[in-house]
Amino acid sequence: VQATTDRETTVVVTADHGENLCHPAEEGLLGHTASLSEALLHVPLLVLNAPGEVSDRVERGYVSHLDLPELLVGLAAGDLPSLTRERVVAERVGLGLDEDIENFDYYDRMLRVAYRGTEKYGWDSLGGSYRATVDPEEPSTEERTAADVDVPGWATERFPVDIETAKRQAEAAGGGRDVDDATADRLADLGYL
Repeated sequence: VQATTDRETTVVVTADHGENLCHPAEEGLLGHTASLSEALLHVPLLVLNAPGEVSDRVERGYVSHLDLPELLVGLAAGDLPSLTRERVVAERVGLGLDEDIENFDYYDRMLRVAYRGTEKYGWDSLGGSYRATVDPEEPSTEERTAADVDVPGWATERFPVDIETAKRQAEAAGGGRDVDDATADRLADLGYL
């Protein structure tokens, strides 16, 4: 890029998801479906040739991909905004796989997680929940510390409706599973179907 232009160019490198690698906190899953594990959610975010005086800045707090628009607008304006948050949430609606798999209802459940400091709470639309700890110095790992916990209000307040309602709304909306053969083949190659 630098060889083809005289303009300053900032490059943002990230990923849309990680991968489950069969660890206990990932319920032994492999790939990137039916989970909100650290290995799946924790992805790199690197800004190369950032504008201004921030070339060596490293963020240690949580940054959400929901803030990428703010990051890109800030970079375009010559600034690197602080995007760390005290609390970050994520959710996954359904599985997106063939309904003929064993335990389809379990794997098709809705999942939510919320982070605060080193705390992580996860819960699903079937009533399951857990508490875990995460260590910023050990990315993509978590230690489950309790199951069947009461999820605190700070974790649920960022979502507009409760998880059961959100799952029903998603089911009522369809799911958009009708795709052409070429798209279905590509999604299968990527592990989504």
